[in-house]
Amino acid sequence: MRKFEYKLEIILPGQGTADTVRMEELLDLHFQDLVFDDEFIAALDEKTSVTIRVSPLLLDNKVVDQSV
Repeated sequence: MRKFEYKLEIILPGQGTADTVRMEELLDLHFQDLVFDDEFIAALDEKTSVTIRVSPLLLDNKVVDQSV
């Protein structure tokens, strides 16, 4: 089994309040599109299956918000 992990940072200059649940849903949908992308699958050199998991970084069961 092979596993690749990447860190995704979303940086926003404004002071709004993000809907982190919806953000996670949308990120998951877009990353799942990669599973059907032939070029992405070829780059992985995978013939059986691909699973992409979106997992938020949590602190005290809340999405980590590093606002300053």
